[in-house]
Amino acid sequence: MSWPFGGNGKLAMSSMKRDSFVVVPINETPKYTVDGGGTWQESSGIQGSAIKNFWSWNNPIASDKADGSRFYIYVEGTFYVSYDFGATWKKTCDLAREEWHHVKAAPRIQGEVWISLNNSGLLRSTDGGYNFSKFEDIDQAYIFCFGKNPPGKEHPSVFLYGQVQKVKGIFRSDDMGLSWIKINDENHKFGNDPNCMEGDRQVFGRVYIGTNGRGYYYGELLYEGGINL
Repeated sequence: MSWPFGGNGKLAMSSMKRDSFVVVPINETPKYTVDGGGTWQESSGIQGSAIKNFWSWNNPIASDKADGSRFYIYVEGTFYVSYDFGATWKKTCDLAREEWHHVKAAPRIQGEVWISLNNSGLLRSTDGGYNFSKFEDIDQAYIFCFGKNPPGKEHPSVFLYGQVQKVKGIFRSDDMGLSWIKINDENHKFGNDPNCMEGDRQVFGRVYIGTNGRGYYYGELLYEGGINL
């Protein structure tokens, strides 16, 4: 795959078509490929850039995990959706403008896309990014991820690094954000600047955290509601 953008930026891959990618280079509008990076085209419909510098740990772009042609992106407070592998984009709504943000689509659920906006909280859309609802008990959503489905459930678990009802920590939800369980304790804190977090899709309750200087950690269930970090 050729990469004509200096090797920096963020990338999302189609959930169904392995040769389809959308890349967001630094200080540029999105580009897309449908031939595995052999050729790249300019996307249309977006003004501004979602990535401002090399050290940006934000994740502004995601692909829908049930519709392989659909992509999502957050740019300077505006949310967009593409239905044609990133070729054209349509504005769906305005959101709070936060420098620190992460966009992720839930596995196997069409149109289920969430965005964490740091001090503006965690937002959920069930209609492909046209409308978002805020989780009112979440005071800060620094970073989040989806994990393996809870036993007997069709939906994924959700992990959050942030603040819930004025309590800071790492949390897990087994009911798509209706309630949260704090899964770390006072002896297991990981600084104020983690830059990546992903849930294990094979093991329920396992989550991985990159701490931006203190290495990578993972936690997993010891007992119902508990975790070993």
